[in-house]
Amino acid sequence: MIRLRLPPRFSLAGLLGATLWVAACSPFPSQEQTAVYELSPATSVASVETLPLTLRLDTPSANGPLNSTRILVKPEASKINVFPDGRWSDNAPALVRERLIETLRQSGAFEAVLSERSSARTDLVLTSDLRAFHGEYRNGSTEVVIALEAQLIQSASQQVVATERFDVRQPSRSNQLEDVVDAFGQAGKTLSTQVVDWSRKEAESQSDPR
Repeated sequence: MIRLRLPPRFSLAGLLGATLWVAACSPFPSQEQTAVYELSPATSVASVETLPLTLRLDTPSANGPLNSTRILVKPEASKINVFPDGRWSDNAPALVRERLIETLRQSGAFEAVLSERSSARTDLVLTSDLRAFHGEYRNGSTEVVIALEAQLIQSASQQVVATERFDVRQPSRSNQLEDVVDAFGQAGKTLSTQVVDWSRKEAESQSDPR
């Protein structure tokens, strides 16, 4: 057995005190001081006739600050800040992906909705680019902005059959972080509903023999 020998005049209480002092002086914030947030769950959408098609939804691509867990806010058009006391449970593209998949499955619009992790063959693929996922200050209030450019692709031919840009804006009740997060949740629900309606309409037009 290896015995730890403390130097003379160095008690265990002193060692613990030194450890606490180092932690208190650390420049890195404590994980416990940072709240972790998720987008609110998807709400039920109106059921529609199910298309006999399978759809794969890929994680949206995103560049720079958008591809992170930071909660972003733009006080000016060319400036990006972050809320220091909170972060997302996953990076923004993953949050959007999970919300879209959940809403698509609840809608029953397609026979099956799979994620990119599945190796099963599908009829269609929904890819996208996340262009905005942040808050903006407008006249002293915060407005959440989510922008997504979507592409519907036929799996067999790899041909793009439809493209669309979705821009959703949702005012926050206040500039407090909790209210801003709630606004993100509402904006996510609106975006998901719009994507479901669009993707089903375009898929139906492609499968219509007329």
